[in-house]
Amino acid sequence: SYKQKALKLLKQKKQYEMQRDRMMGQQMNLDNAKYAQQSIKDNADMVKAMKNAAVGLKQQMKEVNLDEVEDLQDDMMDLMDDVNDINEILGEAWGMDDYDEDDLLGELDDMDDELDDLDMNEDDVP
Repeated sequence: SYKQKALKLLKQKKQYEMQRDRMMGQQMNLDNAKYAQQSIKDNADMVKAMKNAAVGLKQQMKEVNLDEVEDLQDDMMDLMDDVNDINEILGEAWGMDDYDEDDLLGELDDMDDELDDLDMNEDDVP
């Protein structure tokens, strides 16, 4: 009968779906295991690299004295201050402060007046 055949096919379909789901779950488990294994390997490599870097840094730090570095930094800052002071001294104008500002402003006004007079005379020329 068709009903029996349909029932048999339905059971078979369910078995295939269960088998498919089981296989997908197994594949997921394998993928997760592979990922975990790679992750552990990467972490171990990272730890090894960090240990090697720490050994190297410790060895190099034996060559550097922190107090000496601080003293050197202080000396460099003092030297830079001295250089800036020297540059400022050398940049000062010699004898330029001897002029009275009021006299200079008066002279500038006189020159401005002369220019105005020249402009007026040009207007008179045919």
